Amino acid sequence: MRLLRWFGIAWLGGVAILVIISMVSMLVFADSLWQGVQQIQDTWSPFNVANFVVTVVIAAPGFGALWLADHLQKRRDPDVSRSRGS
Repeated sequence: MRLLRWFGIAWLGGVAILVIISMVSMLVFADSLWQGVQQIQDTWSPFNVANFVVTVVIAAPGFGALWLADHLQKRRDPDVSRSRGS
């Protein structure tokens, strides 16, 4: 379970780092700062469904590993999960 939790945190951390790197690269390689900001707004717009779907698919293994680790922990120690308020 520790391995699953570690994997989930590492995976989500990697996804977050890649997102930040992509935003910084959009700013750096744009012709002007304003064009870089517009490109970030276009990419991360709530109406950009394709980007949302790809981000969810890429982050899914991390969320799945964290959920599975929590599920296995609750299954192994049911009294511990009740005392934590879950």
